[in-house]
Amino acid sequence: MLSNFNKNKTLGTKLRNSVDNLILGILIGIIVPLILLFVIYENNLKSIYLSFITRKMLYKEIFPAIFNWCVLPNILFFMIALSFNINKTAKGLLFITIVETIIIFVLKFAL
Repeated sequence: MLSNFNKNKTLGTKLRNSVDNLILGILIGIIVPLILLFVIYENNLKSIYLSFITRKMLYKEIFPAIFNWCVLPNILFFMIALSFNINKTAKGLLFITIVETIIIFVLKFAL
């Protein structure tokens, strides 16, 4: 009975070590918001005809708001990674979330 427990513990450690990766955190932090952005675009923004003024307003007001919603799943994945002690993946998610937040800030205030 005890030997089965040790095998399961070893399997969990191997799985955790294979998932605990900084690059994986960065990839999740990039891919998940892009998928969400694509879904939002396909469902809501595809049919909008853009004049010059509307396009300028869209870039300054609407896109940063949409990007804000796209970054929120990163925070959820970050919390999940922390709860499972996958610290390197959590660091990658935190890094890319900060980079995306800076991009949103620049889009909102610098353009």
